[in-house]
Amino acid sequence: SLRGVACRLGIEPARALDYNVNFRDLQLAGTKWLRVRYGTNQELNALYEQGIEWFELPDPMSRARLVSEALVSTDPARDLEGLDYARIALVDAPIDLEGPVGEARVLEDRPGVIAVSTNTSGRNLLVLTEAYARGWRAEIDGAAVPVLRAYGDFQACVIPAGEHTVRFIFDPASWRWGKRLTAIGIALSIAWHAVVFWVLSSRSAEAPPNVRPRSLTP
Repeated sequence: SLRGVACRLGIEPARALDYNVNFRDLQLAGTKWLRVRYGTNQELNALYEQGIEWFELPDPMSRARLVSEALVSTDPARDLEGLDYARIALVDAPIDLEGPVGEARVLEDRPGVIAVSTNTSGRNLLVLTEAYARGWRAEIDGAAVPVLRAYGDFQACVIPAGEHTVRFIFDPASWRWGKRLTAIGIALSIAWHAVVFWVLSSRSAEAPPNVRPRSLTP
């Protein structure tokens, strides 16, 4: 997953929620099925003892959804207690939102790219179940917008009124530099082989008959 890629690149921020023992946090992440293992929490232990291998979580959040209310939180795990998190988002800084809540529909969802169509009559917050990590950027109709953190762990951005297409793209600087260095390496390799071929061709043309030119390479 992209979260695993981000972790391997060393760019994943610390997680605010606990996905090992808290069903609520798993629902926020959009998890629908959970493998039952003993020792995780009391509810799963009871299911394990009944021989149940998989547990279906009720009401997982959709991949993309809009909300029109947001509260500032420095401790999402604490502030989620008793919160209607399907309707209210927790964010790092104040944002200006207004209802009613519009509609969001996922158009594309593949590694590194998530595209969503939105239609709302007010400023809403688009929340994804994709883990927040540096290297993601967002565009609304091709114009760059800030990627925000929702509930401490997930990606979000503010959506203006109207119909829009929103794209989240994973494009870290390390990836861009890697592609550039790879292209430079390929270009240098091609140039070197072209020079070697030209030198050998020149020597072959200048060599007397029945004299084989000495190779430049072992």
